[in-house]
Amino acid sequence: MVAIDNYFLVNCGAGLYKVTEDGAIKKVFGYSYTDIFYKRQGSIYGVEEYNAVLLSKDDGQTWQRATGTPDAFNFTSYYTASDSLVVVTQGSDNQIYTLNWKDSNYRIRALKNDGFGQSEITGLEQLGDTVYVGTTSGLFKRPVSKFFETKP
Repeated sequence: MVAIDNYFLVNCGAGLYKVTEDGAIKKVFGYSYTDIFYKRQGSIYGVEEYNAVLLSKDDGQTWQRATGTPDAFNFTSYYTASDSLVVVTQGSDNQIYTLNWKDSNYRIRALKNDGFGQSEITGLEQLGDTVYVGTTSGLFKRPVSKFFETKP
């Protein structure tokens, strides 16, 4: 379940539901195994497992499925910071990317990951103008303005 604006999106085995402030419940999509929902530039994206993404341009009323996300993103964790989706690959290399969608097309950009060493990234949250990255060896922080710098 995730809150977006003034409603919830609830993903369960029977489908994807939109729950509004007045308590109305509406099924808006069939079965979906979605890892994260986020809103960017007026569209809502739901990143599904197995190389797919859901897209809604009408506040979650209708959805389209696009396939073909990179195979490397099958074993990842997803977080949001600012209005971007942040992708963290699992394993010892600690790669961090932004994955920006426009309709059914995407752009991947590797972010600087210096300072994390060989620690596993266990969480990522934004609080105010700072992004905090939890790892197995400690907590790191960066200003949002520097967090999205591209890896050389």
